[in-house]
Amino acid sequence: MAGSGLTTDSGRRKLNLSTMRPSLSVIDWRSGALLAHHIMPDSLHQLSLRHLAVSPGGNVWFAGQFEGEGNFPETLAGSMNVSASISSFRNGRSGAGLQLLTMSRWMIERSKGYLSSVAVGRQFVIFTSSRGGFAIVVDDYTGAIIEEISMLDCSGVAATDPNRESVGSYAEFEAREREFVITSGTGEIRFVPESPDRSAIWSPHQWDNHIYSI
Repeated sequence: MAGSGLTTDSGRRKLNLSTMRPSLSVIDWRSGALLAHHIMPDSLHQLSLRHLAVSPGGNVWFAGQFEGEGNFPETLAGSMNVSASISSFRNGRSGAGLQLLTMSRWMIERSKGYLSSVAVGRQFVIFTSSRGGFAIVVDDYTGAIIEEISMLDCSGVAATDPNRESVGSYAEFEAREREFVITSGTGEIRFVPESPDRSAIWSPHQWDNHIYSI
């Protein structure tokens, strides 16, 4: 569903930073037909789209990493609603369905333009930033950031049970069983939301940004 727009050689040298055009597309896997297509705004042309997570509500959330130099872009993440993108697809472009995540300038600067991963659990989304030392919880329905979590070198994130029924609010979400696990390069394992009987665990392992619930 994504095209990062970043081209590298066998030594991982970046070859096209000045001409990157990151995009999101929906393709029919049976016929190969292009069903929807969004090109990122010009201001995000050096945002490499690295991680995707699909919500039950039909949104594809993306976490990006800025490959340019100088000022960081206005956001590092967003979502594509699959249904709206397909229904508005005309002449090779979708006219609706793309929503950029509103991030504060302080948050983007702190992240150093780098989001490590993204995961969806029911109607909530978590992004991590190892370089920024934080994670953010986003409402899948509204696209609003509803919590920021400080966690040194946090990177991996996975939903523990993403297919359970929806809840009406984040307060109800907090009252339920754990929904996400976040891991860190320091060995920390944290559950979100936290509770007194489910505090952080420390392990001897250094976790990277790829973990999965099995």
